[in-house]
Amino acid sequence: MTNEIWMERMTWQEIQQAMDDGYDTVILIAGSIEQHGPALPLGTDTYLGYAMADGIARKIGKTLVAPVIRPGLSEHHMHFKGTLTLTKETFKAVVRDVINSLVRHGFKRIAVTYSHGGNEAALDEVLPELARTYPDVDILTLIDEDAFSDPVQDIIRRDGITSEQMGVHAGEMETSMLLAWDETLVRKDKFEQGFMGDFGHDNPQMVRALSEGLHTVTNNGILGDSRKASKSRGQDYNDAVCGFAAKHFKKVTG
Repeated sequence: MTNEIWMERMTWQEIQQAMDDGYDTVILIAGSIEQHGPALPLGTDTYLGYAMADGIARKIGKTLVAPVIRPGLSEHHMHFKGTLTLTKETFKAVVRDVINSLVRHGFKRIAVTYSHGGNEAALDEVLPELARTYPDVDILTLIDEDAFSDPVQDIIRRDGITSEQMGVHAGEMETSMLLAWDETLVRKDKFEQGFMGDFGHDNPQMVRALSEGLHTVTNNGILGDSRKASKSRGQDYNDAVCGFAAKHFKKVTG
């Protein structure tokens, strides 16, 4: 068995051999194709989805990485050119079909999470349905936005990064993580500050942003501040998030 664990880069025979060798778990992440401000490409959530999936899979062990699902649910970004979005029902149908394919191939555990928060509610709806549909398969889930902010609190305290700077979309954290994954994708001369208010869903500004579009609170598409982004901190973020997720999935399986 080679170190390759991304299914889309493997042949069917290599996948068969991996499964014969005990690789009966697969991680599936739902990403997006959407604007990420002036410095980051539309594929940011997809690239970071692969970074997360790869890190989580290697920490769990004997786990393959399914192709990241994209586009996702990005209606609130459609003011910004290039964003692609699915309807909720289309997105849920894609998730159903992908998981059905994985089940038919014989995977015993499917660990599902997301790299785009806009997919959270739809995943919350469809995954319990799929768990009932496939009672002999462990469909493991990590669908909780706090799961991606709580593990990095020690890092931002260590480096003096505020929660507002870290941000929740194209801010310091996502910019740092993409720098760590592939800095050639980042426009380093385009780091900017965006909306720096309360990112909570109870904030009327964020309610409006999610219902009418992010452009109602940020002209450049950023929620946070990318100017303090750091490649090394990005690796720390990814390690923390992947470690948290891997422990969660291991705990669920016992």
